Amino acid sequence: MENKTKILGGIIYCRVSSQEQVQGTSLDSQKQACLKYAHDKSIKPLKIFIEKGESATAANRTELIKALDFCRDNKGKVDAFIVWKVDRFARNTSDHYGLQAQLIKFGVSLHSVTEPMITDGGPVGKVLEAVLAGFAQFENDTRKARCEGGIQRKIQEGIWPWHPPIGYIHSKNHRTDKRKTIPDLVDSERFDLVQKGLKAYLRGEHSIISLTRTFNEWGLKTKTGKLMFK
Repeated sequence: MENKTKILGGIIYCRVSSQEQVQGTSLDSQKQACLKYAHDKSIKPLKIFIEKGESATAANRTELIKALDFCRDNKGKVDAFIVWKVDRFARNTSDHYGLQAQLIKFGVSLHSVTEPMITDGGPVGKVLEAVLAGFAQFENDTRKARCEGGIQRKIQEGIWPWHPPIGYIHSKNHRTDKRKTIPDLVDSERFDLVQKGLKAYLRGEHSIISLTRTFNEWGLKTKTGKLMFK
């Protein structure tokens, strides 16, 4: 009887976390590296999933969810889940091992192009995988802490990092500006009315409902020209 070697099937998952990376070459580089890895390992790519600038949180990644659904719906046909690097798969240890558990249930193993040792299933590979998953979380937590610290510094400088509330105009001159560098500008059409109403509210002269009604009587409108609402 002729022995036939099973052809392994796999999917490729690429992810970048910023618009700058989407517009650059990172996605294409990941894809080409994953395709070469699949070719070298005799893995037939069944489908490629590309995540463009989405959240690092597993539950919010549209293409990751589609990739997992594909593995489930094609159980027995998909053997490998190929990523360029472990931190493209997950950015914290709980997500990493939660996703790993799903792949194991579908009979799929995780393959990292740049960290091939984790796929051998041995004790050294498992330890290395744990270290890489932990380091991915460390990087993510560090980035988050820096971002929060930057936001606090902006607020202390009088710069509101988010979209300005009614009564102010966005200080960024162009939509392509990456960040605010000066405080938002006063909206001359709305600022005085908003200030007058809020001061009256602080003095106890209004409830939220009556303040809303008063704003509308004064002719205050939202930035889209609609009536004020509670």
